[in-house]
Amino acid sequence: MSAVAIETEHQMALKAVIIFDNIALAARAITSLENAATSADETVKWDIKSWQADVLKRPDLIGVTVAAAIDADLVVLALDRMRKASDEMLDWLEHWSEHRKIEDAAILAFCPDDSPADFFNELRWFAEWRGLNFLENRGVPENFRLGRLMPHAVPVARRETAIVLPVE
Repeated sequence: MSAVAIETEHQMALKAVIIFDNIALAARAITSLENAATSADETVKWDIKSWQADVLKRPDLIGVTVAAAIDADLVVLALDRMRKASDEMLDWLEHWSEHRKIEDAAILAFCPDDSPADFFNELRWFAEWRGLNFLENRGVPENFRLGRLMPHAVPVARRETAIVLPVE
C-alpha cells in the first residue's frame, strides 16, 4: 500500500523510526528531519519513534519493533560506531521490509563522513533488493531534504510530533 498525500488544514504527517547508537547523533537526525519539514512547501509534522541499536540484538523484541515501524515512511539509521551492517540490523530490516505498509518507504543512513563506503553500499544493495528507496546523509549536515518522501505524507489534523528517545 502506498500512502497518498491529501491536504488537510495544510498539515501533513510522515512517520519515521530512528535506530541509533549515539544519542547526540539521534538528536541531530531529529533536528535534520524537522528542518527538512520546515523548509518543505507544505507543513509537515513528524511522528518519530526511536530506539537504541542494541534493541535489534534482542530476538524477543523483533515483533514489537517491526510492529512499531510497520507504517513508517522512513527508517533512519543514525549510527556512529557501525562499520558494517550487522546481521541483526539486516535481519530486522528484512522483517520490517516484508511487513511494511508503505510500499515506497525509504532507508536513510545518517552517519558521519568517516563511515566506510562498504557500509553504505551494503545498505544501498539491501534497499534495492527489497524495493526501498535509499538515502544517505554523510557528514550529517542539517540540510537533509524530504525529496521523494513528500508524496507519501498523510493528512494530519493538528497532531504534534511525537519523539521518544530512550534514556541511556
